[in-house]
Amino acid sequence: CLTLKQIRSLNLYSLRSSICLHATRFTIQPHSTTPTMNRLLPCCWSAPNLHTKYGTADDNDTLCTLDQPPEAASTKRLRILAFGDSLTEGYTHCGTFFHPYADRLQTLLQQVNPDVEVVMSGISGECVLDSMQDRLEQALQGARQEGQRFSWVLILGGINDIGCGASAYAVHKGLVALYETCRKHRAKVLAMTCLQNSGTPMGATDKDRRRLNEMIRDHCHDNDVLLLDLEKRMPYVRSDGKDAHFDMDGLHLLPQGYDHMADLIFKALKGRVQVKSGQKQ
Repeated sequence: CLTLKQIRSLNLYSLRSSICLHATRFTIQPHSTTPTMNRLLPCCWSAPNLHTKYGTADDNDTLCTLDQPPEAASTKRLRILAFGDSLTEGYTHCGTFFHPYADRLQTLLQQVNPDVEVVMSGISGECVLDSMQDRLEQALQGARQEGQRFSWVLILGGINDIGCGASAYAVHKGLVALYETCRKHRAKVLAMTCLQNSGTPMGATDKDRRRLNEMIRDHCHDNDVLLLDLEKRMPYVRSDGKDAHFDMDGLHLLPQGYDHMADLIFKALKGRVQVKSGQKQ
């Protein structure tokens, strides 16, 4: 365990202007009595501060890694990587707990192919243009080196970039780089468009998200990439002004929303992963 002040003295952020500390999970042990931060949570180092979903840590707070035993090698033949940001991690109820769609998706897929494993790799707050490229490369390369390569990668990202002011063109370029990384590692891609949110009814403020989604659709059509158009399949706005799948923050989903996302992904993948009659496991 190190205090944030000690971490700064190591000049970790001199390597990059912004790096994410997500090789493992961390806990924040505040020097104060604030209880909400003394828990397992994702942390993002953005020089010179450490940010969490509960705010910015100060110099005397302590960052601790969690000692976890190494996982046993997977015996599944068809491995699927669910990759993205908070909507992949399953952030819900204002971050009080997580309900990733990957859990239900694996249950559904194993009904048609018992040899399927879905691995969740979502990080709340992460941007495509920040650290997703390096993280995806490491995940796919590591899996191949262990003889457990991923057959499919499910990619949902970009909304955080748009929210931070990145252009639709720049974010799309970053997403295409992710798709190409998957192709390099012989993994097929299911690309997803960015969901609507509470800003959608405002029209003009949502134009970059809509423009990005159009670029994703065009790329998938022109390059034979499987597309799940979440914008159209899970709309935010309905007659009462809100969809029942969305959490009160207007951006993330309720547990039933993540389950519905799993149902949609299952329908998109079912015919591509199910065991045909007479086919050997």
